[in-house]
Amino acid sequence: MIRLLLIASTVLSLASAFLAFQTKVRGGQLTEDRETAEKKAQTSQEQLNKEKKQKKDLEEKLAKAEKEGGELKTSAEKAKTDLTQAKDESTKLAESLKEKDSELRKAKEEMSKPKTEDLKAATAESEAKIADLRGQLEKAQQAAQQQETRAEELVKQIAEMKRKKEEAVQKAIIAKKEAIKSTVGRVVAYNPDWNFIVVNIGDKNGVTSASNLEVQRSGKTVAKLQVTRVQPEETTAGLVPLNGAKFVKIEPSDVVVFADGGVSSSASVSTTLDTAKVP
Repeated sequence: MIRLLLIASTVLSLASAFLAFQTKVRGGQLTEDRETAEKKAQTSQEQLNKEKKQKKDLEEKLAKAEKEGGELKTSAEKAKTDLTQAKDESTKLAESLKEKDSELRKAKEEMSKPKTEDLKAATAESEAKIADLRGQLEKAQQAAQQQETRAEELVKQIAEMKRKKEEAVQKAIIAKKEAIKSTVGRVVAYNPDWNFIVVNIGDKNGVTSASNLEVQRSGKTVAKLQVTRVQPEETTAGLVPLNGAKFVKIEPSDVVVFADGGVSSSASVSTTLDTAKVP
């Protein structure tokens, strides 16, 4: 009997030592995973700081471009107004010239008859007026041509400003997508009974009700998340097991990241210049 008790005691001691060894190994792995996650978060923060600076530069360029575009638009509208006025004046001058030409023909017809001194004087006056009107018409036509050229230049400048603005917006959208891809969240609360978690990233980090989030452990996906509530700096989501597998238990080293670029197929990317932030 005593021998059996000694054997049982020895077996229990060995089992306890084995469990202690396994616990120590598992603890070391968790520590290593946590350090890896922290390094990733630090790298993401540095990348975000760089993207913030790029965003600020883009905003300043866009503000300047919008200001210049407004000034160009105002100048173009003024040029169009001036062009219209010049064309009207040119038309009026052309009509007046036509009338004076008619008067001149009549005067010449009268001159073919026996001329008097009064008729000669009237004819000379008419010819002088016609020459003056022709000079005014030429000046008006030149002014109209200059206005048309200026208007065309302004239209080209506005089109170029619009193209640059669209390029800046597209770059900002790409920067936002890249920032969302690098965003890493941490679990701040976990309820195993109801199978939901609370994460420390929210709509300030680009999370929406349509976002595809997943839980990763050691770089591998262990569960999907279905977003149920989004706040500025927190998100509540239900756990969705992978391929019908059983629910997994959330561990302290687990992290939450965006899947598939951070936006679901039904969600649209905002064209604002606000980028996601890493907590």
